[in-house]
Amino acid sequence: MNFAEVLDVAADRAPAAEAIRLGGQILGYGELRHRARVVAGLIQSVRIQSGEKVAVLMHNAFEYAEIAFGVIGGGSVLLPVNPRLAAAEISYILDNADVRAIFIGPEFVDTMLGIRRELEKIDHVFVAAEELPLAAAESGWQLYESAIAAAGAVDDWADTDGQDDCMLVYTSGTTGSPKGAVRSHASAIWGASNFSTVWGQIDPERDRFLYCIPMASIGFLNVFASSVFNGLAVELMYKFSPEKALEVIETNRVTHAYLVPAMWRMIMRSPELGSRDLASLRVGIWGGEPLDDALREAILSRFGPVLLGVFGTTEGALLSSRLGDDQRLPKTSGRAAGYNRFRIVDEAGNEVPRGTVGELINKGPTTLSRYYKNPEATADVLRNGWYYTGDLAWMNEDGFVFVVDRKREMLIAGGQNVYPAELERVLCSHRAVAAAAVVGVPDPDWGEAAMAFVVPLDGAPPVDELTAHMRAHLAGYKVPRHWRFVDELPTNSMGKVRKQALREMAAGAEGVGAV
Repeated sequence: MNFAEVLDVAADRAPAAEAIRLGGQILGYGELRHRARVVAGLIQSVRIQSGEKVAVLMHNAFEYAEIAFGVIGGGSVLLPVNPRLAAAEISYILDNADVRAIFIGPEFVDTMLGIRRELEKIDHVFVAAEELPLAAAESGWQLYESAIAAAGAVDDWADTDGQDDCMLVYTSGTTGSPKGAVRSHASAIWGASNFSTVWGQIDPERDRFLYCIPMASIGFLNVFASSVFNGLAVELMYKFSPEKALEVIETNRVTHAYLVPAMWRMIMRSPELGSRDLASLRVGIWGGEPLDDALREAILSRFGPVLLGVFGTTEGALLSSRLGDDQRLPKTSGRAAGYNRFRIVDEAGNEVPRGTVGELINKGPTTLSRYYKNPEATADVLRNGWYYTGDLAWMNEDGFVFVVDRKREMLIAGGQNVYPAELERVLCSHRAVAAAAVVGVPDPDWGEAAMAFVVPLDGAPPVDELTAHMRAHLAGYKVPRHWRFVDELPTNSMGKVRKQALREMAAGAEGVGAV
């Protein structure tokens, strides 16, 4: 069982069908498979062994898809590197993962040249560019197209076991140092299959899928691969732009789209929204973070009942979905998807009554095998066959799960539990707030207090106005005691706010520290 067989399903069924469109270029499913098998041949020709790590550092591109399937199909382990990371973070991940080869985009040549002496384990660097800088050539790097032109395609994918390592995805470091989550071939296939349940009725000959999130994330396994599994034509965006997304939806009659709430927010504020014909869009999938009420209502008003929410993690793939996006339960994360099972447990691991907040745990075929070279972290999240998500949630009598917040992000103010996600939803409902995030900081009176980081729409609104808005909706002990206005929030590749980065910013602010 090899995860690359997901590509075979579509290529066997309709080799001439459109697989990916990016700008004015189109790549068919048959050609995508052929090029992926050439990549597999290239990996074998440079003596990268099955199970060894091969990284990709580039933005969304045709090459990304063929490299990813080729690396996995050839039996190596794919490591997608978030292109938004700093050089030091990239160096840490590549070294920690024991990477042997890496494929990079042209915009990352200087970054890799700057850290190459720290990465003695990397033997091969392939650059997807038209020209190779002199320093790169002198370092023995190769142009990607030249390398695959000299390589031969493998006849078939490597004969891997379902439990063999397939992909190594580093967590975003939202709460600390990144950890490498290892996903097996079987887990990856189940992940793509599970996500297929959210599409509803599809017609591969007519339906088109807009893929905006980075392929350098778990989204490749869960979302992109699922669209391939179903034979959809994928409208791929190099980088997200709300105006470009609207143009693609209208021009190419996109029927399905996956957008994190931050992207939905930008689309709803785009001056081009009202002038575009967007009637083709039937399903607007969202995930990655909660969708606040005001944004939800705005989307439904403009697009109709298209929303479909999903909830998942790097370690567990798609865990739940909201088929039909039941408007009677706007804050639910849905029911367990596919063959997943949910429980809500207390600190001792005992199941709690329905309606009681506890930690959400999951048992299913999509969870990680382990954290790479981190047995302590593995033991913390994998216990007796259950994956402990670290999310605080409650479940109603019908099995719908309501995620409250991350367990580690909850703060205790004056003995009362405060969930930052609740504060963030209220803040984002203010007319002058574009985005907001909340972290806990030490407080001499309350033990802990909330600090709000706010991205204003135009000018920064008065703090007194925001405080009054919060007090109108929340108990007084929940209202932030510290405020900071910023141009943007630090996010990971999936659009989730990096809370650890905010804590570090808070530690440097006058009068507060980090927790």
